Amino acid sequence: MEIIDESLRRKIFENILESPGAWLMNAWWLKRAAEEIDWWTHRNADIQSPEGDFQFMVPVFHMLLGLSFENLLKGIVVAQRGSAGKAGLVDGDLTTHRMHDLVALLDQASVPISTKELAILTQLERYVVWAGRYPLPKRQEDIFVQTWSVEERQLMLSLWDRLYGVLRSMGWLTKGNGSRLWTDSNRNAPKG
Repeated sequence: MEIIDESLRRKIFENILESPGAWLMNAWWLKRAAEEIDWWTHRNADIQSPEGDFQFMVPVFHMLLGLSFENLLKGIVVAQRGSAGKAGLVDGDLTTHRMHDLVALLDQASVPISTKELAILTQLERYVVWAGRYPLPKRQEDIFVQTWSVEERQLMLSLWDRLYGVLRSMGWLTKGNGSRLWTDSNRNAPKG
């Protein structure tokens, strides 16, 4: 049973709609979940041990990391626009999982994404759409085998750190009274 007053539901939605910091927090939680099952940290585990299961969780790891990137990209777009939508609706272009489309929404001057970084994001998109969620795609031609080099992994994690820093420096949470609490605490006015 759901118990929420309609006016409270509207106020919560509107505050989150205008809070790039909410995307930042979601991105952080998704990355933390991914880190818990990261096969790389358990790569020397015996396949028969409980830690050996992590080797089979690679698609889920990439799905969680892909969702985290999706939240970072959407959060940066929301910070650049000032809102994720209006009139109780999220903007349609923010409802996609397509990383290429989300990158295209960024102000490239302030958040440049290299060709290699875009390729990493595009690879992660497949895990978000199906490979981290289901045993097979809708179409046979979408089956793929993906290997990740140490360099690609490092590029992926460095990109995450960079985008997280960008959003943290420009994001905020909209409080109930409409004021902003900046996600970079140095930007908040001192008390007193």
